[in-house]
Amino acid sequence: MKPDLVRRLRAKISRRPTKTGCRLWRGAASESRVTVYGKIQEGARGSRVWRVHRLVLLLATAHVDVPRDPDEPIEQWLRRANRFYRDQGLQAAHQCDNSLCCEVGPLHLIWESQSANIKRQRERERRRREAQSLAVGSADTAQSAVA
Repeated sequence: MKPDLVRRLRAKISRRPTKTGCRLWRGAASESRVTVYGKIQEGARGSRVWRVHRLVLLLATAHVDVPRDPDEPIEQWLRRANRFYRDQGLQAAHQCDNSLCCEVGPLHLIWESQSANIKRQRERERRRREAQSLAVGSADTAQSAVA
């Protein structure tokens, strides 16, 4: 990873957070099955393309779990750190449900197992459905009270 990548990465992340505290990716994006994720190319054409949220989380946290040898090129260290987390069964997970969020922290980006991430998503979806049904029920009640 060249310093140019870090400079380009920082230039494309919003400096001001949203009301929810998210700092958003404003660069290129790619769609997965259901979600749009930020992406950035490591170097020249044909080189590695990183998902921005994973790269941001690696840069912010990997030095704790995967120390970098001073002589090791940063590209090599990032790939090694990426393998470490993948081998641990961990992925970069958005706690804030904003796939373009680049804010690292317990309310935004964390390392999480896929099963925990899916469980959390299902729970949020269940709560969302319950809230919608309560809202519909209270609107029906209010409408019948007016009539």
